[in-house]
Amino acid sequence: MALIQPSLSEDEKYLHLDAPNMPTLKVPINVNEIPKNEQKVIHTKVLGAAIDGMYCGKAAEDWLSTYFDKPNYKLIHLDNLQPRILTKDREIGKLGKKGDVLAYQNDTAYMMIGEASLKDLNGKLDNPLTMQQFRPNFVISGTTAFQEDDWKELRINDVSLRHVKYCHRCLVTTVDPETGIMHGKTEPLRTLRRYRKCSPDSPQKSIYKDSPLFGVNFGVDVMGEVHVGDTIYAYID
Repeated sequence: MALIQPSLSEDEKYLHLDAPNMPTLKVPINVNEIPKNEQKVIHTKVLGAAIDGMYCGKAAEDWLSTYFDKPNYKLIHLDNLQPRILTKDREIGKLGKKGDVLAYQNDTAYMMIGEASLKDLNGKLDNPLTMQQFRPNFVISGTTAFQEDDWKELRINDVSLRHVKYCHRCLVTTVDPETGIMHGKTEPLRTLRRYRKCSPDSPQKSIYKDSPLFGVNFGVDVMGEVHVGDTIYAYID
């Protein structure tokens, strides 16, 4: 899955998926453009929480099933269906606030990592990694390593973001995004566990357990537009 590359068409009407040895899949963003006889709701779960999605059509199912060489892979789109409510999450619900919603993300819609944080980690690894390995929405510069950990609220133009939790990392970070091959020694998790684990006496230890922390998950209080190069204003509690 790491080798599937999504992109948006120039007219922003289609999701394109590309993968090695596969033709480009063109999926309409407007689910009403999918053949009428294929329009249906799919029931699924994310981390044990029930959520629905609009079926994106047989063409998408056939493309995914061919790529993974297994049948019945389906692409779904939340569209106007009911999202997950973060405060109802059995593990991290207490960290959210009223109005926080999710689609198919694990924890929040946005995650931020500083370039200095990655540089600090790479200084401890035999083979440096790129930021792509960690898949953040926001990459920041001009800070010290892990300075983003202390930011409780952010403002970027008119957008307001709020710290929800630290991002506890899983085995997906050990997959090389260029090859799709998992690292044989489970790096970078092995190194991160040496210095980026939750404190044993933290009230959030039950959430993070022994998972290493790298990146910060943010919720959105005020929506708007952001651009590459924008200045970030941070509030530190």
